[in-house]
Amino acid sequence: MASQLFYAVAILCALSNGVVGQFTESSCVNLLPLGGGNPAAGSNFFSIPGVIRPVYVPGTSINAFLANLGGVPTFQNVIIQARRQDGSTDAVGTFTEQSGLSLLSCPGSAGGTLVANGNDDTVINIEWVTDVAVGPITIFATYTDSTGGLFQQMLDIDGPPGPPHGIMTVGLCPADSVGPDPVIPNLFCRLNGQVFGLASCDNPDVFPAGVTTVTCTCVDNQSGQSASCDFRVTVGGDPCIPNPCDFGEECRLAPLTQAGYTCHSSTGVPCV
Repeated sequence: MASQLFYAVAILCALSNGVVGQFTESSCVNLLPLGGGNPAAGSNFFSIPGVIRPVYVPGTSINAFLANLGGVPTFQNVIIQARRQDGSTDAVGTFTEQSGLSLLSCPGSAGGTLVANGNDDTVINIEWVTDVAVGPITIFATYTDSTGGLFQQMLDIDGPPGPPHGIMTVGLCPADSVGPDPVIPNLFCRLNGQVFGLASCDNPDVFPAGVTTVTCTCVDNQSGQSASCDFRVTVGGDPCIPNPCDFGEECRLAPLTQAGYTCHSSTGVPCV
């Protein structure tokens, strides 16, 4: 009975977590199979036939292949992913499913990663395309072969410079304001410190009486970066003037997610 329970648990674990040596969603960032490992540099042919220095053009497919020209050993489990050459671990572009390879949903582009477990081929055909310029890329191929070894190879491909890819910020958010006719200032969007546009704010045309939270957002569709900031506008008077709190407690506007105010003791702790 105990042995049957053990095997049942083992089967459930295999179904939920995959099999050691196979590539799953957990492989998206480190490109390693379940169980980890330290891949050696592979020596198989990994190139675009007839091209010495490959360069992609947005909208035009790149066709490459990974091949063991000697015929043995065969590829078993494989993960292939395209990345920018800026240190990012996000996938870019889109691969075509073929030769037993299927797309694996990873951060970045949902089509930028291929995987095959139990491939047993000597040639893997690769077709990749991007509709927008993303700068130079590297296609990584990590694989196990029929000898049980774990290997990794890389194919560098030049391309036109992509959009900025880095830290998105919204210009200095205004302080909470009180007044009958508040004015929302223009907030600049910055990517890696460079201004590229104005933030979009969700303020109403006419503010109602009371406290309204305004959110201003910056989005760069090409790089996928976004950022936002919040501030409050109070129309009809500050709820803390005059101070509605008892015993000399300090009145503060409630957090952005709430309305009204809170009363605080001299130690700054909210009173209940």
